[in-house]
Amino acid sequence: MDDPTVELLDTAQRRAFSLLAALAERAEPGMGSRDLLAAADELLAPWGFDRWASPPAVCLGRAARWPGSHGRVRLVTGDTLTLRLEPAAGDLRAHVGASLIVGAPPTALVAAARDCTRALCGYASSLKCVGELFIYARTWALTHGFELADKGHIGRALPQPGGLAVRLRSAGWLRRNQVHVLNPRRLTGPWVIGPTLVEGATTASFHEVVLVRPGLRRVLGRDGVEQVGTLLG
Repeated sequence: MDDPTVELLDTAQRRAFSLLAALAERAEPGMGSRDLLAAADELLAPWGFDRWASPPAVCLGRAARWPGSHGRVRLVTGDTLTLRLEPAAGDLRAHVGASLIVGAPPTALVAAARDCTRALCGYASSLKCVGELFIYARTWALTHGFELADKGHIGRALPQPGGLAVRLRSAGWLRRNQVHVLNPRRLTGPWVIGPTLVEGATTASFHEVVLVRPGLRRVLGRDGVEQVGTLLG
């Protein structure tokens, strides 16, 4: 991946975080997942995107599930809300996600999910294999009194603009490019990092894209690791 492409991806991530922040501002008690999905569609074009690479996802903490099976659930003050967006423009795609508490300060679970993602972004390097990243996330969660909600994987490679991966959707390709415990590949290129922590029936996660090269680690769309887990774009 050349430097101009990296800068395009960085800009796309920044726009996606701004879109995510705008959507988070609309979340209020009484709204359901369908309301938030409709709001996401309204915000897509104003932030410079023309489609969704994957449909936006909304998780209401009490249900601990993604859309499709809890359309009648409505937000109440104090709920955990997780938003995950994959907007695209041309062959550029971004991937962002965040958890927040509706009308209240972050809970210990949300704070831990943010800190876990931040730690993973700092841990990633070209000297690590993909499986080591998963093991680090699992160990971090257990050390801090939580568990990973998804025992299968905590992220995946971000398809690169113009590359064959943009067009591939096979299960084999996805498996080889997921952040899971048995993946022996070296970390290289852009990777989506999104560990989900669970406490009871509630989950929380933050999604970031880390670019790894020999001697380089860069969180795309961020000015530094300290911005990971925020809505700054």
